[in-house]
Amino acid sequence: MGHLIIDQSATETNGKRGEKLEYDTVSCKHCQCVLRIIKRQKEGAWCFTCGGSVCIPCSQTGQCVPFMKKVEGQIKYDIRTRAMFREFGI
Repeated sequence: MGHLIIDQSATETNGKRGEKLEYDTVSCKHCQCVLRIIKRQKEGAWCFTCGGSVCIPCSQTGQCVPFMKKVEGQIKYDIRTRAMFREFGI
């Protein structure tokens, strides 16, 4: 969980001074997108497979691929690729 502050108090539009907005946030478990709690309650989703908050695009895929699993897959791919290059002398 995090906290987002959007400070527009230094701006002025049509004679009105900007406002300072504050939101509690969570990250999408699948892509790390930041979700405002208010928005998540109305538009977000929950993944029952991994038990985390997810954004709308990730919820529409119908798959559960947590972000850390993607990172681990990329690391394994890099290790295999480097090993293959070493084997071929590249």
